[in-house]
Amino acid sequence: MALSIKRVTSLVAFGMAALNDNFAIAEQVQNPLRLMFNTDVLRTLFKKGDQRMLEAFADLKITLEEPSEACPNFTNTVFSIVPNEGIEKADYDFDISIKDEGKDYMGFEGKDLRMVGKAMFGEDTQEVSFTAPITEFRLETDFVAEDNAEVIAVNKKALKPTVKDFYFEIGDVTFDDATVSEGCKAEVREGMVNGVMTVYDGIWAGDLDSLATMPVESFLPLIAIRHVGGFAIE
Repeated sequence: MALSIKRVTSLVAFGMAALNDNFAIAEQVQNPLRLMFNTDVLRTLFKKGDQRMLEAFADLKITLEEPSEACPNFTNTVFSIVPNEGIEKADYDFDISIKDEGKDYMGFEGKDLRMVGKAMFGEDTQEVSFTAPITEFRLETDFVAEDNAEVIAVNKKALKPTVKDFYFEIGDVTFDDATVSEGCKAEVREGMVNGVMTVYDGIWAGDLDSLATMPVESFLPLIAIRHVGGFAIE
């Protein structure tokens, strides 16, 4: 079932790259079909369940196979991405940008997010809670020249959407136990970044457990745009 899920689900964000100002006009490679999408409608659909994306990053576990030099007592950690205090998960919305004024990208980003979790240290598995702010969580899309010869033969201006790098950064980790060393903080922070990137890569690779948490109602209209074919932006 991992067929070309990357090609299909990549329009999770790809569809947003087809939008321009108040409307987006897409021209199929076989004339005369033309489609017009209202960006306000797409924004509304995207936000109907976008907070459920956080479920793909809940209760992630990282276990060290071998002790590290920086923190030899650190064994494993369980963590989640959650909204900041005072924001209910059910009310959380990602910030979608379609070349909005003051923003220079198309895609979506998560603001007011943090990591919460517990790290285990030593043979007696001492458990210590921690938090860390998420300073960047953003997925951008863009258009590049179409390279399919059959599409280009019909539409020389055809462009195809592509996903840029996933931007994810975590700030300083704060433990409930002030005696936790800086080396251990860095080790836990690195483990969390690797864990989130592993889930992200798994989603694009077609991991069904991760995909099952994705809000279909948010992404379906965006996925549909891609299947029109090559675009001609006007």
